[in-house]
Amino acid sequence: MKRVGVFLHKYFVPLILLWVLVCSLFLAWNMSMTTDEGIHTASAYLALTRGEHRFDPEHPFLYKYLTAIPLVIMRPNPPVDDQRLWDTASPIMYDSWAEARSWTDHWFYTSDNNAQLMIFLARLAGVATLLGLCFTVYKLGTLWFSERVGRWALFFAAFNPTLLAHGSMTNDDVAMAFAGLLALWALWLYKEKPSIKQAIWVGVGLGAAVTTKFSAIYFMPVALFWMIYLVVTKRVAWKVALRDTLFALVTIWAFIWIVYFGSSPMDLSTPENQPQAGFIVSQIQKVMNTLHLNYYTTIRIVHDILPSNFTKGMLLTVGSSYYGRATYLLDKHLASGVWYYFPVLFLLKTQLVALMLGVVGIWMSFKTSVKKWQPITFLLGFTALVIAAISIKSKLNLGIRHISPLLVIFAFVCGVVIVYLQKKITWKYLGVLVAILYVLPVIMQLHNLIGFSNIFIPDKSQTFKYFDDSNLDWGQQVHAIVAYVKNDLNDAHVYSNFSWNPYALAYFDVHATNFNPEGYLDGTYIVTATELDQSEFLRFRSEKPTKVIDTATFAYTFRDNKNLAE
Repeated sequence: MKRVGVFLHKYFVPLILLWVLVCSLFLAWNMSMTTDEGIHTASAYLALTRGEHRFDPEHPFLYKYLTAIPLVIMRPNPPVDDQRLWDTASPIMYDSWAEARSWTDHWFYTSDNNAQLMIFLARLAGVATLLGLCFTVYKLGTLWFSERVGRWALFFAAFNPTLLAHGSMTNDDVAMAFAGLLALWALWLYKEKPSIKQAIWVGVGLGAAVTTKFSAIYFMPVALFWMIYLVVTKRVAWKVALRDTLFALVTIWAFIWIVYFGSSPMDLSTPENQPQAGFIVSQIQKVMNTLHLNYYTTIRIVHDILPSNFTKGMLLTVGSSYYGRATYLLDKHLASGVWYYFPVLFLLKTQLVALMLGVVGIWMSFKTSVKKWQPITFLLGFTALVIAAISIKSKLNLGIRHISPLLVIFAFVCGVVIVYLQKKITWKYLGVLVAILYVLPVIMQLHNLIGFSNIFIPDKSQTFKYFDDSNLDWGQQVHAIVAYVKNDLNDAHVYSNFSWNPYALAYFDVHATNFNPEGYLDGTYIVTATELDQSEFLRFRSEKPTKVIDTATFAYTFRDNKNLAE
């Protein structure tokens, strides 16, 4: 047993990082492209090759550049409709999502390119980012707490199903969590040695976070209150804090301009002169009206301060968060977000043993007096509070991936708690039991980690009744559908309205025809979890699937208007 302990002490970190590398590469290759991934990479590809940021402005470009670099080297064929889609997306106040989506779908699937290789190469940036995140969790856990806490925090991050699944993609959620963690590290180092140099590093960290994902803006109040905390606790003189805050802000501003190199100038023409711009302008105006700001005055001022496409993306993100989008939770359709969306998802998509550790952590925080709180407790606790408050307030409820920074902080919490319990409980196998209970659910659901859940139901095909969207069904199941059609149906014709990537099935030589969900044609139907959540697909919900392809995809075979499974 002692030899095992020595082995783990020496090789634990490399082995866990090796797991992250192998698992994320496996997912990156075997999981088909989700609906948003291609758009992010395509927009960065066009920005790098054309010096223009008009596609997908809702997601800033720092991390997206990394996903596009391999494809810039590869130079895939552009879509046939390239020029028309590019020109149509030009107006600065026009939401170019439809053009970006069409350009991307054709780029990957109808332009004689190797779609699977393209998305795999693009995802390598995500694999590297996830590795960097996990290693940084270990380093900071060790720095802030102890070596044992650092190892355990690494373990809890490395087997977190959400971080694993979304860290293997080109989406920017885990990348933002990584950038945010680096920003917190910079804030901590500033406490250790306040100086202009460290303030600039704080600005670099915050600039990297906000140019990776706009929702990282919540790290700004964290940084502000951290400076106030340092002044109040007499760790920094208020004049020094004010000076260094200004240096950090200037660094953030410069960082944004560097990321948006060559950004097009702001088009200040009226909405009437910009085709189809009315809806987006009206949404932005609504947001500004709530802040008692004049639309045109504000735009003209901001136009001279920040890159136009950065401003546009930030406004679109704020507008979406304020007004929300339709969502689905606990078998209910919601017109926009609800306050309990993220708390419920956290409870349903986190391993049960980790939730138990979280409960112990809450008990520990109440047990410990405020006087014993260390600066790191304030920094992480306040960060978690800000993120949780803004996420609960936001009406943009599209997936647990949006609170990835909270999941990273939770890994630290679990690490601290398990080390505490190991000191209090003498049973030597406690750590082994916790590790098994944490890892086993991930291994069991590795085939569809996006749809991970801890729900104890006999039939996992009913998961869609609890949550949907990027929590379960995001277009990642194309390869599974193709394997089912080719292996189980011998390449037979199927009916499918699969719309996540409308050309993907044809690209993989699956013969599929769209169908009326209320019709009754004989044959095999491929239906996704998202479709089962729609009223026109109710007849499928009353049928037993012929085949559960995965927890997000189902096959129904009808003969003489009857399900073969009956």
